This record gives sequence, C-alpha cells and structure tokens, in this order.
Amino acid sequence: MKDSVKEKKEHLGVNKKKRLGLKVGITILALLIAACAVYVMTPYRAGETVSMYFDEQTVSAVAVLEGYQKVTMQQTDNGYTVAAPEDAIAGLIFYPGGRVKSEAYVPLIYAFAQRGILCVLADMPLNFAVFDINAADGIKEQYPDIDEWYVGGHSLGGAMAAYYADDHADEYAGLVLLGAYTSVDLSDTDLKVFLAYGTQDGVINRSNYAKGLKKIPADSSELIIVGGCHAYFGDYGKQLGDGHPFIDRADQIKYTADALADYILQDKAAK
Repeated sequence: MKDSVKEKKEHLGVNKKKRLGLKVGITILALLIAACAVYVMTPYRAGETVSMYFDEQTVSAVAVLEGYQKVTMQQTDNGYTVAAPEDAIAGLIFYPGGRVKSEAYVPLIYAFAQRGILCVLADMPLNFAVFDINAADGIKEQYPDIDEWYVGGHSLGGAMAAYYADDHADEYAGLVLLGAYTSVDLSDTDLKVFLAYGTQDGVINRSNYAKGLKKIPADSSELIIVGGCHAYFGDYGKQLGDGHPFIDRADQIKYTADALADYILQDKAAK
C-alpha cells in the first residue's frame, strides 16, 4: 500500500512538472510572438521631407536649376511609386529594405529618375521583401518603350532582388545592390551588377558581403562611399546598429545616383 501511495505521488509530481514546463513554454512562445508582432508593426517611417517630391512645381524647379531631367512622380493603385524622367535610358524596379516603409526611398528613386532611370518602387507586405520576392513580375510590360531593365534594392530588399534576378537573369540587364549582397551565385550570368555601401555602415554583414563579391560577374561595379552609412540610402532616420556617418544623406544619394547612371551609360555605349 505504501509503495502504491509513493508511486502515485511521484506520478503526480511528474505531471505537475510537465504542466509547469508546458506553461513556461507557452509563455515564452507568446512573448516571442508578441515581440515579433511589435517588431513588424513598428517599421522605420519616411522623413517629413519626402512629401515635397510629390510637389511638381518644387521638384521641377530644382531639376532645372541642377541641370537634371524633369521627373514626374506617381503612385499606382497597387501602392507602387513611380519616378518617371522625360527621357528614360533604362528602368529600375526597386525593393525597399526590411522593416522600412517604401516611401522612405522616394528621394533615392527621384535622384535616379533625374539622371534618366525610370524607377518603380515596390511596396512590400508588412514592409519585408521576403514576403513578395516576385514583386517585379509584370512591371516591365507596362513600359514597352524601355528596353533595358534592372532590378535591385536596399539591404534585405537587395538580397531578395538578387534571388529574383537569379530566376530571371535572361530578362534583365543587371542588378543593383545598395547596402546589400547576394547569397546566390550569379557569376555565370550576363547580369551587370552595381554595388554600393558606406564605410560607416554598421548593419551590413561584411563577411557575407565579401563572400557575395565572389558570386557576381567580374565586370561588376562597386561604389564605396566614404563617410556613408546604411540608412542614408533612404530617408527614415537612424537605423539600430548603424554607424555614425560624416557626410549628408543628400550627398550619399547623389554619389549613388551619379555612379549608377554612369555605369548604365557605359554599358549601353559598349553594346
């Protein structure tokens, strides 16, 4: 009888520990889900100056003064933003960085368009390009007058654009990676790859970036922006973990836009 009572107590003790462990596990899981929800639902938002790029009178005056093309900004029904120059030399479909609202890249795509690159800025589900890697599908067909297209993005957006480019290498002229690298091997493709990052970038994984350089064609172009940081490809404030820049955001965007336009023009001249 005593052994039976003892076994019953031990059995109850084991069940109690199992229930406690289950409760702890559920609590931890709930906390992780809540943390993920907070992370996803608190994206980096665009700066207040972004709205000025939709004021046609203001941006047109600036374009004339600086000797650039006039740019028309448009937001499509599906949430994409288009920056269209008067005379396009190429097209670029751009994926925003992870957890960053797409409109934060309006100053960047506007600068590209000033230099003749028609830009289509994709809007991503929950602000993560990983949820819509094929966001570029069907966009080129809407602009039949443009015969040379690039796909690219910033940070996580660039990494996802690289995956897309790998599956559509014969449909695009090249890939644009800003503060980003490719994890897929593109070295055997004919893609023209343009990379840019800032020396003060504290977010990008330098080891993975170096590995990515071995996975792109030999005639790729790399722009190293002295004093630039990770967040300055967009306008969304300081990013957690980023370094301290010692140039202006406007300068970083200008250097990037100038270099990309030159690279595209050199490629067209060589054909």
